[in-house]
Amino acid sequence: MKSKILAAVASVFAVALPASAAPVTGWVVGLDNAAHVSLTGAETASPTLGDGTAENAKNTSIYAVFPSVTLAVGDILTLSGTFELTTAVGLAPTARAAEFRWGLFDVNNSLNVNGWLGYYASSDSAAATAGVRRRNSPNNAGYYSSTGTTLLYANSLVDNTKIFDDATYSLTLSLQRTSSGILLSSTLANSLGYAFNPQSYEDTAANTFTFNRVGFLSGGNLNVDQLKFGDLAVTLTQVPEPGAGVLLLLGVLALARKGLQGAGSAVSRVTRA
Repeated sequence: MKSKILAAVASVFAVALPASAAPVTGWVVGLDNAAHVSLTGAETASPTLGDGTAENAKNTSIYAVFPSVTLAVGDILTLSGTFELTTAVGLAPTARAAEFRWGLFDVNNSLNVNGWLGYYASSDSAAATAGVRRRNSPNNAGYYSSTGTTLLYANSLVDNTKIFDDATYSLTLSLQRTSSGILLSSTLANSLGYAFNPQSYEDTAANTFTFNRVGFLSGGNLNVDQLKFGDLAVTLTQVPEPGAGVLLLLGVLALARKGLQGAGSAVSRVTRA
């Protein structure tokens, strides 16, 4: 009987924090200032931007649609994935000025890529720290632009001798709705020891809690020949309201009580026999 009670308790709490992860596919070029960028694997979660020729993937952006999510208090939305960076030979790392960006956005009823709301994180450079920006409304610039944005926090490197250079990287951008806004955190790390110091920031002036787009930017100063993305996904973790937690606990207690009563009745029958 005890094992049945424990199994029932486990089944109750197994659904307390469901996480729904979905690969992001259907990539579209949102900016192509050079008018020659190559995008392959667009229908997969591992697209490739650029064909490897000199600077084919610079000064451009891509985005994809995912099912619209409106965050409730406690919910966490996380963008994650990897990318392999290949830049033009001989260019100084200081020229790569905080121009790799990744973000979660709300299309905000816009008919094009202008006017999107949401957040994006960026890499650093020798002259600029990494950070997370909020896109404001109204604005006339695309989601990839720093125009019409507010820098919410700057992030520093664990080891400032490391640079944003050719390597394979992992990244995340996480948004958790709070009672007063959105708690933001981001990570970026490569196989050569480049990594952010972990930190977070609560944006109490959030202008949207709805998200339905993922976007990436490869800036003009990044001089990228190719970006090979991998396993791009959006994960929604839903946290029950405090009242729901109380109901879960009451349910567990009711199950335990019922199990104990059943065990007591069985003992009583054995005693009478």
